[in-house]
Amino acid sequence: MQSSLITEEFLDTYEGEVLFLSQDLEEISEKIKEKSFGQENLTILSQLINDVSDVFLSSVYTQQVAPIFKEFSDYIANIDSSDFIKFEDATSYLSEIVLDVNTYINLYFVDRVFSDVYIFQDSLQNSIEFLKRAYSCDLGDCVEDDDGSELDFFLMTKIFVIDDSLAVRSGFRKLFKEMDDITLIGDACNPIDAFEVFK
Repeated sequence: MQSSLITEEFLDTYEGEVLFLSQDLEEISEKIKEKSFGQENLTILSQLINDVSDVFLSSVYTQQVAPIFKEFSDYIANIDSSDFIKFEDATSYLSEIVLDVNTYINLYFVDRVFSDVYIFQDSLQNSIEFLKRAYSCDLGDCVEDDDGSELDFFLMTKIFVIDDSLAVRSGFRKLFKEMDDITLIGDACNPIDAFEVFK
């Protein structure tokens, strides 16, 4: 990853905002997990995710993730809490996605542990699609051959690439993105950075 694209000034500017967002995301995630939420909480969550999108839009290096947050925010805004709360899997997935977002923004802006933003982008996009499929199936709108099952994810081959060349890692990222049965779970420029990703 090119650290020169991420300046201390950028991180310092948003660290305080991220700390407040993080606290709110954690509280809402807990309410969703406990199924003690309503439409107002989903509206707040939608706005929080939109605020996260705005933060990510502020840097050249992270702005490609912002549209995914915006799409997620819009999706949450359209969820009917009275239906959604009935489905254990959907509420559990949403809670986990919110926790993942919270963890990532804390690692990135507060702890300043940098992992490849593309990995987070792919992971977030996959998680959101999985949530959408599972919720659609819960509502009885399954696409043929799609039961919302987690099995497909667990049957996939998972790859982690370690190479000191950004070009090589980017090439692998593009290659694996096109494959249905392989998913790139991460990459790093050296074993020490790889260890930090899984720490």
